[in-house]
Amino acid sequence: MNRDTTKTALTCILLSMILFYLSTCDRNNDAARIEKEIITDKIDFEFEKYKPGRLPPNWKSEKTGRGKNGKWLILYDKKEKENVLAQVSKRNLGNHFNLAVIENTWFSDVEIKMNLKMMDGQEELAGGPVWRYQDANNYYVCLADPLKERLRVYKVINGEKRLIISKSAGKIEAHEWEKLKVEHEKDKISCWFDEKKYIEIRDSTFLSGKVGLCTKADAVVYFNNVSVEIEDK
Repeated sequence: MNRDTTKTALTCILLSMILFYLSTCDRNNDAARIEKEIITDKIDFEFEKYKPGRLPPNWKSEKTGRGKNGKWLILYDKKEKENVLAQVSKRNLGNHFNLAVIENTWFSDVEIKMNLKMMDGQEELAGGPVWRYQDANNYYVCLADPLKERLRVYKVINGEKRLIISKSAGKIEAHEWEKLKVEHEKDKISCWFDEKKYIEIRDSTFLSGKVGLCTKADAVVYFNNVSVEIEDK
């Protein structure tokens, strides 16, 4: 092979490598772009396809109140033999909310359903959904509380937690899976616990926002079968 032929062959190999690199970058960029596209219609999380030890993609740990962020991660529930999303830190106390927010969501009229199991906590055992989330200091949250056997709906405005309503929900079992559902259509908020409606109120402080999960203070709570979708018009 003469020098010109060798030079031409090396040039072709180099161009092929550059084109391969560029196409790989484009695919990676497209995947990242698709992953971050805003979801506005429906989400279902069962967590089985995610690796234990970290949050799923596009989920972010936040907090409201003093202290540090909670510790949210995919955890293998040995009793149920399945993956769950759990908040496992017990270091935060008092009027503190541990948040796990789905970053690429934005809903207005929404239905949120989930299973949750309140596992541990000396001060609190409460957990539930967050919706119409603007940032860590502005959103709605509904908490199921086994210690007080109540459902509570708060709105957080500029970091101030304001209780909208607290309603007895009968026996709320710790260490057992329970069902919680919240609907917010226009200004009407409705909350069900174990398929029975306990709360119907009206509030229009926030019109739309992200969705996520919350636990209070030192509550260790497992979540599964998290479903979010727009309300039928």
